[in-house]
Amino acid sequence: MAKISDAYLIDLLKSVAGPDVISLVNVIKDKENVSEFKIADKLKLTVNQVRNMLYRLSEHNLVNSTRKKDKKKGWYIYYWTFDHRRAILLLRKIKQDRLEALKKQLKTLQEISFFVCKDCKLRYTYENALEMGFLCSNCALPLQSEDPAAGTRLINKEMAKLEADLASVDLKEPEIIVEEEPVKKKLKKKIVKIITRKQKKPVKKHFKKKQIKPAKKKKYHPSPAKKKHTSFVKKFFRRKR
Repeated sequence: MAKISDAYLIDLLKSVAGPDVISLVNVIKDKENVSEFKIADKLKLTVNQVRNMLYRLSEHNLVNSTRKKDKKKGWYIYYWTFDHRRAILLLRKIKQDRLEALKKQLKTLQEISFFVCKDCKLRYTYENALEMGFLCSNCALPLQSEDPAAGTRLINKEMAKLEADLASVDLKEPEIIVEEEPVKKKLKKKIVKIITRKQKKPVKKHFKKKQIKPAKKKKYHPSPAKKKHTSFVKKFFRRKR
């Protein structure tokens, strides 16, 4: 499992959760499922203070928690684990966003000319300076054209540092490990047995031919009127004979 280095970790924690959480993370970063009461004892803080720090970390998904019920006292105790993978991904995102912002800033600096007041340190675009008559809106002193070379040097320096950080081994994007769902041992053994049986003895399927029975002839039942008619016809022919 990839772990974030201490230097990058301190940089991240200061920017997202505050410097006071660094001592807490040092307690849990190399362990798993640490009780919040143990953290409070080590840091000599109240449980509520520790929870406040943990919730700040939890807002950025830097810690995971599980809870267990205390059988004696009846309340739930939370156990905390620091997520190194999330920390690396979050710091990478922060640095990538900053890099994109600097690229846009550099582009505007190269395309747009700025004017500066030396006393107030206020910056104006060319359009704004023209509207103000090239005089500062605060002190009415004349504005001077800003040299973009100094600004571009600073931006390029910061961009180079960010690119080096993103390319470093410590901030290499961690691989996603997909954990298989736990299978019960008994069920697993049954599956293995069934597979081995199929491999040893292929199952032959026997199909019985269906015997087609001849259709039963329906008995003819004449109606009473028909019966009367046939008897009359028979009598008539007998008389003729």
